[in-house]
This record gives sequence, structure tokens and C-alpha cells, in this order.
Amino acid sequence: MKDKNNIPKIAILILLILISFGVIYGIYMTRLQSAPSQEFTNQNEQYNQTAIPTIFAPTQYPSTVTLNWAYANPNLLRLNLTISGLELVANVDDLENVICNPYINPDEPVSLTLNYREAQIPSVIGEPIELTYEYNMDASKYESLMFNLDLTIGSCANYLNFQETNVTPSSPLPDLIANYHLSFQVPVQ
Repeated sequence: MKDKNNIPKIAILILLILISFGVIYGIYMTRLQSAPSQEFTNQNEQYNQTAIPTIFAPTQYPSTVTLNWAYANPNLLRLNLTISGLELVANVDDLENVICNPYINPDEPVSLTLNYREAQIPSVIGEPIELTYEYNMDASKYESLMFNLDLTIGSCANYLNFQETNVTPSSPLPDLIANYHLSFQVPVQ
């Protein structure tokens, strides 16, 4: 005669085995999903290149723009810039009105579409601002790409441009402060 108490023990054993496999599978999938981000951070091309400025607003200490790193794979371009000495930006709204998205021109016929922009604005005005941009692209045919980047600091929101819209802004337009130019080559990983 079979012992009826053995059936719950077998069910509990099977349940424990299934939970163990679930935990192991969950850990494996978590590590698998996080692997590309670790790979991405290890493959950034370090530049530490300061942009060549064209200053339009007279100032004793003009802002500097530095390309810290860039990364490219066949589907995207990511780059990180630091802007030092800019006292006009106190929050993200100011940032969007004063620091324009970079105009990037590749040396090959590759179309770039801005995917997102991330800004790290310090709590103290005048401290360096760090910006990371990500662009979608199709660079599967290339081993490396040469880029020319132009960044404008000044009036850049569409509603601030009288010639582009029929909206009169409620506050005075910020002056065109400077344009910065960088040239850099990025290997396509």
C-alpha cells in the first residue's frame, strides 16, 4: 500500500526544483541583458578634444566645449560633451533654449537621426554641464566614420526665431554666444 504522505513531499520537491530553475534562469537573463551596456562603456573612444570656438558675444572668459568620448556601432552614434564656463543654464528648460542640438555631418552618406539627449546640469551655476547624445544611423558598410560637429550656444528654440514663426516671445531673445566646431573619427564597432 502506498503512503499518502509521500505525494505532498514529491510535489514540494518538484516545486522547489522548478523554483530553483526559475531563479537560475532569471539571473542568467538579467546578466545577458546587462552585458551590452558593459560592453558599450568599455568600447568608448576617448578624445578629450576641445572645440574650436567662434565667439560672437564679447566675454572675458568664453565657454569651452570638449568632446569626452564617442562610440559607434552599425546602428547608432553616441557622444559625450562637456560645456565649461556657461553661466546661462540653471535648469533643463534653459538648456533647451540656449544649447542647440549639435549639427553633425559625417564624411560618408550616412543619415543621422537624434534619438535622445541626456543632460547632467550641476547644482552650482557655472560648473561644467555634461551632455550625452545618441543618434540612430545605418553605418553597416563602414569600419570607421569621420564626423564634423558644430554646436551653437545661444538662441536655438524655434519660437525664439522671429523669421521661423509668427509667435512673439514674452522675454528677450538670448544672444548668439558662440559656435563650436569639432572633427573626429570613430571606429564602427
